[in-house]
Amino acid sequence: MYLTLLFSSFRMRKLRVILPVIAIVIGVSVGSALFMISYDMEDKIATELRNFGPNLIVVPESEDIELTVGGISMGSVTETKYIPEQDAMLIRDLPIEVFGGRVKGILGKNAFLYGVVTVDNDASAIVAGTWFDQLTNINTWWNLNGEYPTENGSVVLGMRIAQKLGKMVGDTITLSYSEVAVNETTRYEYHAEREFIVSGIVMAGGEDDSRIFGRLDEIQNLTNKENKVNIMHISALCNACPLKDIAEIIEGEINGVEVLTVKQIAKAEMDTLDLIQNLVGLITVVSLVASIMAVTTTMSLSVVERRKEIGLMKAVGALHSEIALLFLGEGVLIALAGGILGFALGALLSQFIGDFVFESSIMVRWWMLPVSLALSFGIVLISMVLPIRKALTVDPAIVLRGE
Repeated sequence: MYLTLLFSSFRMRKLRVILPVIAIVIGVSVGSALFMISYDMEDKIATELRNFGPNLIVVPESEDIELTVGGISMGSVTETKYIPEQDAMLIRDLPIEVFGGRVKGILGKNAFLYGVVTVDNDASAIVAGTWFDQLTNINTWWNLNGEYPTENGSVVLGMRIAQKLGKMVGDTITLSYSEVAVNETTRYEYHAEREFIVSGIVMAGGEDDSRIFGRLDEIQNLTNKENKVNIMHISALCNACPLKDIAEIIEGEINGVEVLTVKQIAKAEMDTLDLIQNLVGLITVVSLVASIMAVTTTMSLSVVERRKEIGLMKAVGALHSEIALLFLGEGVLIALAGGILGFALGALLSQFIGDFVFESSIMVRWWMLPVSLALSFGIVLISMVLPIRKALTVDPAIVLRGE
């Protein structure tokens, strides 16, 4: 009997059923589409922001020594320390699992060793030894003419130093390094000189355009700093990036290092992602509220049209719970149809927005289907409160008299 009444109600009032379904489809599709877009765009935007450079810096722990003369502070000096290369390699090889689920990936972990060398027995320049396979993962904005060193005996010149030296790709360059160490009993002198081929010239921006880049092992050998690095750059890809947590994990795994966050880059990432999340949330709330208002209005009109039917049901002994159950049953079917169609339309809408606005495909998130259904049922439950209350206040005596 209940199902007969339910389906006959749908057959007799198709328009009153279609309108709330359309309202729910619009609200749910907008919400599901925006959530799918934001989920993909967060990763894509975070990846694009990684083009600004590393967001974590690893340096050796050191202590500042205060210099005073006659009680007057003359500043401080920092003892020169290095990260052992084996520790740098341990940091590079840390698995993604140790950083937790919010870290989507580590794009690169690179090491640098710096030194001052003499070029062609004339000008001085800063040389940097590095891992080029990691450099290309982090410094993606570098514009290289030529190629990065893949074999021993090659270097890459920054654009400004190349112009200053008059060097081009394929030219040779001689780098020499000297140091003198003196203690109370001995004097130690070191000198090394080596010829390199310029395999590429890079436009990096900033101070890197004035530097020479070589393979880490070769620069270590040239500058007499075997198995040493000065600093490490880490580029972590994550949403709601827990950079402090990552830093603490690295410091806990490796002794003698300090991990610093590049605050400007981290803040830019967090601000951008927060802006996207807030915008998505605001538009979703507005669309859902509009859907609730539309469904409430349509169902309230339906109650007005069915006053005689409700009055007759009450006259033959129908309980308030039975009348409320009839309307809720209609709402459940409307919510089911609206949720499924809303998810399907949301998936299509997300693809359209992704292609048209972001020029990028959006992955269909099937876990959004139960979320869409939950939103749909939520809209219906909120929207049915007022119409059901109106239906339960119908006086059968007044209605059946035609008043």
